[in-house]
This record gives sequence, C-alpha cells and structure tokens, in this order.
Amino acid sequence: MKAFGPVGAACFEDHALDRMRLRDVLAIPTSRQSRRQGDIMQHRRRSFLIGAACTASALAASKLSFAQAATPLSESDPQAQTLGYKADAAQAGKTKFPKYAAGQMCANCQLYQGKAADATGPCPIFPNKLVASKGWCSAWVKKA
Repeated sequence: MKAFGPVGAACFEDHALDRMRLRDVLAIPTSRQSRRQGDIMQHRRRSFLIGAACTASALAASKLSFAQAATPLSESDPQAQTLGYKADAAQAGKTKFPKYAAGQMCANCQLYQGKAADATGPCPIFPNKLVASKGWCSAWVKKA
C-alpha cells in the first residue's frame, strides 16, 4: 500500500471494501464457495442416484420373493374351504353353491391375475397362493 501513497492506499482500501459489500449484497460466491456448492450439488446428485438404485433393487427383490413365496392353493386351506374353492370347477356342487353356473372358472374370473393359458395364477383373494385356472370359488366375478 505504500506504493500508492497515503491517499492512494485509502482509496484502494475503500474500493476493496465496496467490492466486498457488493459481493455480499449480490450473493456472488467466491471461488471457494462455488467449489463447495458444486461439491454439495454433486453429493446430492450422487445420493439421489444411489437411493434410486437401492429402491429399484429392493422392489425387484420383493417381486422376486413374492413370486418364489407363492404356493399352489389346496382345497383344505381354511380360507379356501370358507369360500368353497375347488381346483376343478366341475366339482363345485350347485346344491352347496347356488351361485355356481357351468362354465365359471378362475381363468374367466375378473380377480384372476394369471394368463388364461397358464395352469395356475395369482388371485388377490388368496394372497401368496396360486389358484388353478380351471378352479372356482364363491368370490367368482364375470370378467368384463
């Protein structure tokens, strides 16, 4: 500052002070601040991508475990007995189940979630169980 003389040094200091005030008012980041903000944004982006990947893999694993956990429904299952489930719709007695009509089977039920060509498929009435496509129960609803 001595090179500017006493008056020049005072002007230089005032100018530097004005620049600092202006930077604070306009919120202009210094190079160190911008590097920190860039690091924070990169960290947030990385955290988001890692979280999204973890969520996707957890969903895939849960679907896989659901598919593995599904077992064929037996007629002796308590819920199956309550709803009158029969693995072969022809065995559903019209006297015991007056709602039954010939031609009704799980494959043409609205609740059946398997393909019509599949031998078994999932049904929300019987969670984690696979019902026979040729089966029937009293919860049968005509497919729309």
